[in-house]
Amino acid sequence: REGIPPGWCGGAVLACETGKTILPIGFFVASKSTHTFRGHMFDRDTVGRWQIRGDCFVHVGSPIFAPPDTGFESTYRFLRHLTDNVMAEISKLVKQAMEKANK
Repeated sequence: REGIPPGWCGGAVLACETGKTILPIGFFVASKSTHTFRGHMFDRDTVGRWQIRGDCFVHVGSPIFAPPDTGFESTYRFLRHLTDNVMAEISKLVKQAMEKANK
């Protein structure tokens, strides 16, 4: 998952608890179309970007179904596995959006 930080498990928890699907979406905006903001918050450096011009390329993936919360599925190991699968799919979608932007 180059360039994409590890995901947090909150989306997986919500999907399991509600029985809803997760819809992975990959976005790409060229660096030349963004403005970078640097700051310091909670004793750590932060970086953010805002799109200020140009196009935003979006690729939408297939829904990922999470099993209903039955206790076992809610273990951290399972939630981590589900989150990692979602992030891997998002990474693929971002690469597709990047390829479209570079055409």
